[in-house]
Amino acid sequence: MDLAKAHYQLGIRIEGPALHHHLAAAVTAYRAALEIYTRALFPQDWAGTQNGLGSALRGLDNFSVCTCTLRLRYARKKPVF
Repeated sequence: MDLAKAHYQLGIRIEGPALHHHLAAAVTAYRAALEIYTRALFPQDWAGTQNGLGSALRGLDNFSVCTCTLRLRYARKKPVF
């Protein structure tokens, strides 16, 4: 879980392609942690991991929306022949 938190913190603090790399790595690590922190055995850890996973997925979604928006803006400014 510490690895997931580290990747998430890096992902929200940097820009560029590394942002996507770290957030994707955080999602992978959080999902792996959910294999161990089950709801039945570790309900508080499970809830915290679910929260972290949701934050990392939201960060990835924001990155995707920003990337698509920039691509659309660039495409509109290009001359059409």
